Amino acid sequence: MVIRLVTCFRPLEREFERRASTIGGDDFVVPVQIVTDFLENKLSVTFVHPSSYRLGVKAANLHELFPSHITEALQCSISMFDSETRTSSSVQIPCDDTYESTSLDGLYPIGEGAGYAGGIVSAAVDKRSWFV
Repeated sequence: MVIRLVTCFRPLEREFERRASTIGGDDFVVPVQIVTDFLENKLSVTFVHPSSYRLGVKAANLHELFPSHITEALQCSISMFDSETRTSSSVQIPCDDTYESTSLDGLYPIGEGAGYAGGIVSAAVDKRSWFV
């Protein structure tokens, strides 16, 4: 179940990667947008923050990358955050000893979205026994 679910999203992932590559200029430069500009659906032309990504970033309108139902959902969700909001999951998906959800058969929540990790580092090691 989990393998099939992940596999079915692979074509969509590849399409987003292809679009991002094109928008970035086909040289592994990453398209980025300032959140306020994303919310207003406008290109970030005045300033793009420097990044530690070694191949660079390029100002882009991410509405050109994702379908409108995704950008609209993101706009709605982002607008609900205030400057002090913690954007980590505030909900935990209960799991059994095999890490399977106790409320939805075949769901194995891991990482930040599962509500158990406290940040990017702990999300990376969350449920590490899955991969060893």
